[in-house]
Amino acid sequence: MQKIFMKNKTIWRVILVVVVIVSCVWILAPLGVRYYLNNKIFADMGSYTGYVEDVDVNLIAGSYALNNLTIWPKDGYKEVPFFYAEEFFIGVSWEALIRGELLATAAVKNAELNFLDADKSEKPQTGKGTDWCDVLDALIPITLHRFEVSDSSITFQNFDAQPNVDVRARDIEAVVTNLTNVKDAAGRRVAKAQLQATILEDAPLIANADFDPFDFNDFVFAAELQNIDLTQINNLTMHYANLDFASGHGNVFAELIAGDGNLTGYIKPLLEDVDIASWEQDVEEQGDNPFQLLWEGTLGFLKTLFTNPSSKQFATQIDISGTLDNTQIDSWKAVWGVVKNAFFQALEENFEEITPFTKGASEED
Repeated sequence: MQKIFMKNKTIWRVILVVVVIVSCVWILAPLGVRYYLNNKIFADMGSYTGYVEDVDVNLIAGSYALNNLTIWPKDGYKEVPFFYAEEFFIGVSWEALIRGELLATAAVKNAELNFLDADKSEKPQTGKGTDWCDVLDALIPITLHRFEVSDSSITFQNFDAQPNVDVRARDIEAVVTNLTNVKDAAGRRVAKAQLQATILEDAPLIANADFDPFDFNDFVFAAELQNIDLTQINNLTMHYANLDFASGHGNVFAELIAGDGNLTGYIKPLLEDVDIASWEQDVEEQGDNPFQLLWEGTLGFLKTLFTNPSSKQFATQIDISGTLDNTQIDSWKAVWGVVKNAFFQALEENFEEITPFTKGASEED
C-alpha cells in the first residue's frame, strides 16, 4: 500500500511539475515573442524600424497575433506610419495540415499602408531601403499558403502640396491563396488573388489576378473601377498636372498579361460630364492666374472637341506592351483612341476580354 501511495505521489509530482512548466511557458511565451520581435526583427529593418505593443500566443492552435504593430521610417513621420495593423494573425493552416503539409496562414485586420511624397528627396515614404521578404520570413518561419486582408486602407499623401494631397483606397478586402509550389492540373504554379476596395469616397474597385508566386514575370490581372468622381482628385491633379475639375465622373477598365517577362495589356478610361475650366471654382474660389485659366481653358476646349456626341464620353484606350523591365505605353495610339472615340466609333464600356477573368463579361452585361 505504501509503495502504491509513493508511486501515486510521484505521478502527481510529475503532473504538477508539467503543469507549472506549461503554465510558465503559456505566460512567458507572449513576452518572449514580443521581446524577440521588437529587439531582433523590428528594431532595425534597414531604412525602417517598428514596434508591436502586445502579442497573443495560442500554443494549442499553433498561432500568434501581433496587436498594434507600427512600422515607420527611421528619419520619417512616425505620426503617419508606413504600416500599421491593429491585428496581424499568423497561424498553422489546418486545411493544409489535414493534407499532411505544414503551411501557414496570415491575416491582417484594420491595417494601413501609407505612401508619402515630398518636395525634399529624403522625406518620401515609399518602402525602399528594406528587404520586406526577409522581414516576412522572420515573422512566418514556415511557408505561407494563404493571406487575408480585411477592413484596411492604402493612402498616397503629400504634406508639402498646398492643399495637401490625400488619395485613399479604403474598405480593402483581399484574399491571396496557393502561395506555395502546389501545381494546377496543367502543371503551372498558380496563386490567386481577389481584391475589393473603395477608392476615394464611393468608387468601387474590383480586381483579380493569377500569378506564379515563384516567378513574378508570369501573371494575369484584370481590374474595374466604377463611378470615380474626378473632383475628388483635384488636389492630386492640381499639384502634379496643374489642372482641376469642376465636374466629371467615369469608369476605368484594365487588363494585363505577363509571360516570360513580356507584357501586354491596356487601360481604358471612359469619362462623362468632364468640366475642367470653371469661373466660380477657378477665379472666385481659387484665384487662378490668367496663364492657369488659359491652360485649363485649352484643355476644356479639347475635351469638348473630342467628346463623342452620342455617348457623351471622353474616352481612349492606352495600350501597354514591352517587358516588365522596359514597359512601353503607345502615346500616339492613345491619342488616336481619343479621336476614334469622338468622331468614328465610340469605345464600348466594357473589358476587351484578353484575360480569363473577363471572357464572356460583355455577354453577361
